[in-house]
Amino acid sequence: MSTRTDRGATSRDSQVDLMHGWGEESEMMIDFRDGFERHSPGVTLNGMSVSNVSLEAKQRILTENPPDMWACWVGPNLQPYHNAGVLGDVTDVWTDSGMERAYHDVATDAVRFDGAYRGVPLNVQRTNLLFANLPLVEKAGVDPGRVDDIREFVDLLAQVDDAIEEDPMVVGFVQPFASQGLYMWEAIYLAMHGERAYRDLVGGDARSHRSEVKQALSMLEEILTYANDDAINTTEGTESDRFARGKGAFRLQGMWAGLNLSHTDLEYGTGWDAMALPGTGGQHVINMDGLAVASDAPHPDSTASFVEFAGSTDGIEGFNRAKRSIPTRTDVPTDGLPPFVAEQTEAFRRSNSHLPSIAHGLAAPPETLVDLEVAFADYISSRDPDAAAGDIVAAFADE
Repeated sequence: MSTRTDRGATSRDSQVDLMHGWGEESEMMIDFRDGFERHSPGVTLNGMSVSNVSLEAKQRILTENPPDMWACWVGPNLQPYHNAGVLGDVTDVWTDSGMERAYHDVATDAVRFDGAYRGVPLNVQRTNLLFANLPLVEKAGVDPGRVDDIREFVDLLAQVDDAIEEDPMVVGFVQPFASQGLYMWEAIYLAMHGERAYRDLVGGDARSHRSEVKQALSMLEEILTYANDDAINTTEGTESDRFARGKGAFRLQGMWAGLNLSHTDLEYGTGWDAMALPGTGGQHVINMDGLAVASDAPHPDSTASFVEFAGSTDGIEGFNRAKRSIPTRTDVPTDGLPPFVAEQTEAFRRSNSHLPSIAHGLAAPPETLVDLEVAFADYISSRDPDAAAGDIVAAFADE
């Protein structure tokens, strides 16, 4: 990649290809295109929106026709690409532009392999959030903000169940990505057993925590008794729609639910609110989206230029304003972000507890995540916590 600090386009390298799954007319891509045009006049951002970025990127790499960059989960998800030698080195861009000093440590670590930067971490998504439909909560006469224990939260769900006809929880287990059961369970595990037990679990000591794994599954099962009866056949989109239409009082989701709600009539602060799942206050279970750079990028100079833009304060602020997520740079001002995002960003910056999400690949390599998704698919069908606990422990133990 070019090491020039002035990374303008040349006549033979005047476009950059970005494979993603956001949609060409999404707010994220519009902001990227407009911002990059100002940053590098004459360079075209060629968006390539596909339904399965991971599969398409792998196929293009195998046929020696890679995109310059592709959107992806960062962290362990990129390790196989690094091992295969197909990730580019953009360390020069990071050092020349000052990016290295501006990012949160958890973000830089997620794209740095063997001391070299291989992409751009774009955002942080907090996954252990409890969303509340405020009109239904008021109708039920409960105050989730006063609950700071997972057991108390289950008791609150029982109160809601007695007070209103709508479902206390709305859940959708039909997911195109990691099972919702898996990231519900990881948040519950943290709420019940704390940060040390969580880090032990993902850090190689799963076997000694089998009992805790099973207890969290049993708690998940109890919570699901207050959810919609058709959860196993409900998509995340339907879950979101039901929540917005006042068919369910609570949902356990990541920050991306705020983006979905921004397209409804339900307003933040009056129609809905979000808080840490009781028992996890101050703790942030996170995943990260980012851009991976191909080692054989067809347009290396313009790719370097786009990395510089995407990783800049303006690039990161614009992307996260559109995505409704937490900026990975520490110098992005919060006053230009939507209120929900600004509050979550400030909480993230105050906290010293940033835990990698299991369900979204930041705490587990791809092969382990596949085993865990299989374990949860079986659990959602069988509802056998003992068997599922064994499968979960085995998945971590085989890393």
